[in-house]
Amino acid sequence: DGDPVLTNADVVTLYESWGEPAFQPGDRYEYSNPGYEVLGLIVERISGRSLGEFLEKNIFEPLGMKSAVVRERSNIQIPNRAVEYRPDPSGSGWIEEDDHPLNWITGAGGVYASLDDLYLWDQGLYTETLASRETLGLAFTPTTLNDGSISEYGFGWRVSDRLGHRAVHHGGSWVGFRAAIIRYIDDGPALEFPEKPFCTRGKPS
Repeated sequence: DGDPVLTNADVVTLYESWGEPAFQPGDRYEYSNPGYEVLGLIVERISGRSLGEFLEKNIFEPLGMKSAVVRERSNIQIPNRAVEYRPDPSGSGWIEEDDHPLNWITGAGGVYASLDDLYLWDQGLYTETLASRETLGLAFTPTTLNDGSISEYGFGWRVSDRLGHRAVHHGGSWVGFRAAIIRYIDDGPALEFPEKPFCTRGKPS
């Protein structure tokens, strides 16, 4: 459309040309950034707000997260923001790469927050401020596939047994950034989740 900033609506037109699904829903698990980007569009259409506005109203504000923002446009200013770097092809060090054309695709990324705010979000998931205990329990439950086997992925969380403790975790990377979070949900504050089958080394427990 002439705008140099690619949006979720722009990239969905590319996804439409990808052809038939790789497999039927529930046959197996495969991580998908586009899946989260389409989910972001669904949130926008149902709420009537941009994803950034929706998260601000429903997550950032209720938890008191002061720095968190969805960087949907290049003109959104974030104080003390870290920028991306990549190795210089000449081998002489690193060069800044802060204007990747896919930086503005949201849903699978685009959320910036301080470590203090990340802590508030983590602690909020031990309460029912953002979602009910039942909904959180579903998010932290492995998926049963069509053939009866277990996939260690819930709703946005990998779920497994780590060192004898139930853990929910996820990692990600993007143009110079790499991050991961792991939460031992039985070891935190008092909110209890239903007992569910957790995975050990990718197999049903």
